[in-house]
Amino acid sequence: MKFICIGKNYSEHVKEMGWKDDHEIVLFMKPETAWCKTCEVPYPAFSSHLQYESEIVIQVNKVLQNVSKEDALKHIEKISVGIDFTARDIQIELKKKGMPWEKSKSFDGSAVVGVWKAFDKTKEYEFHLELNDKEVQRGNSREMIVPFAELVAVASQYFTIYPEDMIFTGTPQNVGDVKKGDVLKGYLENENVFEVKII
Repeated sequence: MKFICIGKNYSEHVKEMGWKDDHEIVLFMKPETAWCKTCEVPYPAFSSHLQYESEIVIQVNKVLQNVSKEDALKHIEKISVGIDFTARDIQIELKKKGMPWEKSKSFDGSAVVGVWKAFDKTKEYEFHLELNDKEVQRGNSREMIVPFAELVAVASQYFTIYPEDMIFTGTPQNVGDVKKGDVLKGYLENENVFEVKII
């Protein structure tokens, strides 16, 4: 399996990061080793500036390649909330050098995924993240620049998508720092879907 991740998909997050708001999404990958399958997330030894980015995560129910938006929507089956952890200090240096982001985004344990729920294509999904029981991020799928079906369709032009793959759909504004001992809780439609501790 792999993680297909979307960047620059919420306008307010684009502004807070100081990026050009050109409505062009960023596609990048995380390997299976990025998946943190426990309730404890190791703080990477190579970074001193680890940040959370909470996101809606989706899965499809069949192999997809070069699909239309209409077909993509039919085959989105599951939804949850996750965290794309980012070593921001490493990312900043890589961007300055014009180098790929993998070291800052795709390291071991950099992806958290909550409990899966059935996807309802008629709904707009709200989600939020709590840090030490205080809300720090909130978003709604209606705020996405590129919606679910189009994301899947665009990604499938470049990467074959398998049912076990997980698609991170972008983070809203208010990304922030974590430190060892912090507890993060993710919510989809006010239902808790994950809880993890930074160690």
